[in-house]
Amino acid sequence: MKPEISQLSLREKIGQTAMLQSTVIMHLDDPKAYLQDNPIGGVWHTCNTSMTTTNLMDSPIDNPMDSTFYRNWAKDFTSMLRIPPYLALDGPSDNYATDIIDNVSWPAIGAANSNELAYDCGKYRALATRALGGNWIWSPNIDIASRFAAVSLMRTCSHDPEALSRLSGQIIKGMQDNGAAATIKHFPGKDQVEYRDPHFAPAYNHSSLDEWRALQGKVFKDLIDAGVYTVMVGHHGFPASDDRKIGNTYIPSTLSYNTITKLLKQELGFEGVVITDSIDMAALRVVYPDPTEMYVALLNAGNDVLLNVDKLDYIDRVEQAVKDGRISEERIDDACRRILETKEKIGLFEEQEEIVMSSDLADKVRAVNRKVSEKAITLQCDVDSQLPLDPKTVKNVAIVLSTHTESIMNTLNAMKAAFEKRGMGVSMYRGLSSMEQMEKIDAENDLIIYASYLMPHAPMGGSSFFGEECATFFYAMTCGMEKSIGVSLGSSYVYYDFYENMKMFVHAYSPSPQSQEAFVDAIFGDIPFAGTFPYVAPGPIGS
Repeated sequence: MKPEISQLSLREKIGQTAMLQSTVIMHLDDPKAYLQDNPIGGVWHTCNTSMTTTNLMDSPIDNPMDSTFYRNWAKDFTSMLRIPPYLALDGPSDNYATDIIDNVSWPAIGAANSNELAYDCGKYRALATRALGGNWIWSPNIDIASRFAAVSLMRTCSHDPEALSRLSGQIIKGMQDNGAAATIKHFPGKDQVEYRDPHFAPAYNHSSLDEWRALQGKVFKDLIDAGVYTVMVGHHGFPASDDRKIGNTYIPSTLSYNTITKLLKQELGFEGVVITDSIDMAALRVVYPDPTEMYVALLNAGNDVLLNVDKLDYIDRVEQAVKDGRISEERIDDACRRILETKEKIGLFEEQEEIVMSSDLADKVRAVNRKVSEKAITLQCDVDSQLPLDPKTVKNVAIVLSTHTESIMNTLNAMKAAFEKRGMGVSMYRGLSSMEQMEKIDAENDLIIYASYLMPHAPMGGSSFFGEECATFFYAMTCGMEKSIGVSLGSSYVYYDFYENMKMFVHAYSPSPQSQEAFVDAIFGDIPFAGTFPYVAPGPIGS
């Protein structure tokens, strides 16, 4: 049963506002003793950190036993607290636009443009998260997509506000119907020209309030009205809402009472939980290096949960600030009320059905992923009308990969297998190193596939090929152009940045096995190119 605010101590109420990384708790000598005195509201953990001997790098879908660690740890952690905690997951799945449900990407959902499939993606995202012990999902990202906003590139369904609201609404409904809190982010949203990333630098939304209300603000309003449980606030400034400066920079939105309390909570009428983006990002940390001052400012601005609190004495610091009058207890009560009400909505105060990553659930997930992948596959160009190819004319295939993520080379085994099932021989190349190599590939193969996987924060930073990875483009397509097909398994803009002179190019949006198989099926005419490009870009399908 949900406790009443009056039944909680000040420390318990403050604790609800704290979201720590799970490894902080795991590394304590006596976590139970710590949590008895510091009853925090939740933790998050990253699914690409090897915290046990289990290989957590692999998909829990493909290795059902991997989910056991997270689920059991969540049970143990929950048992140490009087109030059930939030348990959120983060990692490449969220940050690099590929989903925990076997790598369905957000732009693929946009390209498929199906309300039913968007709902199913949300549903199975929730079930997969719960199978890992989680109950809070920090998506969907509803920043209106922009070519220049690397921080949101490939993390959102569409550049079109109507499609973004509609598809995101279905994703949210699928999540929240199945026991997980959804989150829209990063309030108040990006503008269409800011390319800087708050992880590393100040960034701003320079829209006027009228422009914001008509576009990005409307998407937030639509999804708040539709009942989303939580909103994440970004660290980018919004001068139209709050033009105060700290030093030379506009105040981050996470520190702005005008933006959070007046605009989000009062004007848009949001009654759920407001969570900060990670408070270790440079756009915030540089302007508020003192942790206690930062905590006070963030809570007073209207944030209800602070993400990535890194001080074990967080409750002590905030408790003293309340006693000193720097934060009112009414503000803490309001945050705690919102948190408890949302926890109640996802069933944390009642007995819940345990979700296990069973073979049956995995099969259902793959079936949805396959449907999305097939409906999303998008033809960028076929200049000489060569597609679909006749498989009888293809005996040998070369696949040339460009990426900064080395593990993708192994992932391409799915594409290799799809060609081999058709009786074709396949050679794999990790980039190109000479003109002689290019000429040899041309002479020995009937089909050359240029596959690329390029994403923001993979590695850390923006989304482009750089350094030695660019060497491939000295030689690529210098011969064999008539039998070459490019396919992007990540960034939708790699075509315009590197491959615009290619005669055949396809957007698959994801390196998932289903996306790779759909690509091969489409170029041989087994399925149509049914996707609609979800972003604005130069060229025939984005003009």
